[in-house]
Amino acid sequence: MGTDSPSSLLDRQIRHYSREEFAKVFNGVLGERLSNRPAQDVNDESLLQNYVVGSRRVEGLTVYHYAKMLATFGITIASQCRGVVNSCTGHFQNTSAAPLIVAVGSMTIPILDAVSAAHLYRNGRIVVWSATEWYSYDIVDSDVSDGTDVVLHLRTPVRVAIAAGTFCEVHENPYSAVRAPSGDGFETFVGIPQRYLTAGYFFWLPTWGLVNATPGAPMGGNIQERQLVFDVADGSVQLAGIDYGLVTNRQMAGYVHAHTDTGADTMMWLTLDP
Repeated sequence: MGTDSPSSLLDRQIRHYSREEFAKVFNGVLGERLSNRPAQDVNDESLLQNYVVGSRRVEGLTVYHYAKMLATFGITIASQCRGVVNSCTGHFQNTSAAPLIVAVGSMTIPILDAVSAAHLYRNGRIVVWSATEWYSYDIVDSDVSDGTDVVLHLRTPVRVAIAAGTFCEVHENPYSAVRAPSGDGFETFVGIPQRYLTAGYFFWLPTWGLVNATPGAPMGGNIQERQLVFDVADGSVQLAGIDYGLVTNRQMAGYVHAHTDTGADTMMWLTLDP
């Protein structure tokens, strides 16, 4: 009889959450730490991996994602506080010729890939281009190639049967191999590191919120100068309205942070991955 009080209703709802659901919430704030690995501060880098690459962490006014520098690229003190890019390209392949059909409910999808190493697609995404529907799945992990195929392990089961040889698009984790931009203009910025970084090391990459940025040109000194974009040449940030060889579709970086009528500001609100 009667209705639940707000406190008793909350108590009852909390009792229905599983340990796995609680873990997802905590991991989204603190980062998903690997078993038997130490905590890693947002200001530190590590030769050994301590968290799941791509996992999320919040510290103060900034959101971070755990990332790895490409093995052949580092960030020097002179080049820090500039945007870094995702060096992974899309893989356009077909599903395996065998089995003939990937059944509904399957937790794996085999794709044609004769050369990839184990874990290449871990925490990536596959888009299956079916004739009747396009659909995508998160990839938990991937096996080493057997010389013909690679088996992708999925986060959720296949919901529409997949015929053999179906065209698909496979993407690696965008934080698995970041680097400074090459300047070719075809790369996507994924964050702005706040420190120098050693090639191949793991670190927390700021992707949203308050960060320090290297300006490629004065910004915020005049009225209405707030919107910032990335310079593809070096990862610095510039005002969106600055002429850039008539290129108007530069990637959005964020906004100038402070009140700047007495001068430009290097602090900005980064708006990439919340």
